[in-house]
Amino acid sequence: MEYLPPVGWGDVATRHDLDHLTVATHRDLEGVELGLKSQIAEVRAELKTDIRELRTELKSDIGDLRTELKTDIGDLRTELKSDIGDLRTELGDFRTEMKVDMALLRAGLSDDLRSQTWRMTTMLTGAIVAMAGLVVAAPHF
Repeated sequence: MEYLPPVGWGDVATRHDLDHLTVATHRDLEGVELGLKSQIAEVRAELKTDIRELRTELKSDIGDLRTELKTDIGDLRTELKSDIGDLRTELGDFRTEMKVDMALLRAGLSDDLRSQTWRMTTMLTGAIVAMAGLVVAAPHF
């Protein structure tokens, strides 16, 4: 006791004081616990609301993307059909031109062949006549 600081008996804590502080501390902790539980419940409710809003927004965005994709795919399909139609037309025109060119080439080759045949026939006829003249004019051996 002699090592204790000089205080009066009014400053000494009794068991009753400690019990009272224990009860008060428990009440304070219970109040803090209730406050924390309340704040956690509020945060949980806010998170649920935010998640619902995000889910709704995401569904809407996905719907918008689907609509845009359908439109874009439809546009591409139309453009592709148009391009294929243009190619068919161009190929048809090219085929027609090739037929005309082939017919002209055939006609030209046919004319050239007749002309060459006529020349060859004329030359052979001239050669045969010349040889016949040589045979008639040549003395008989």
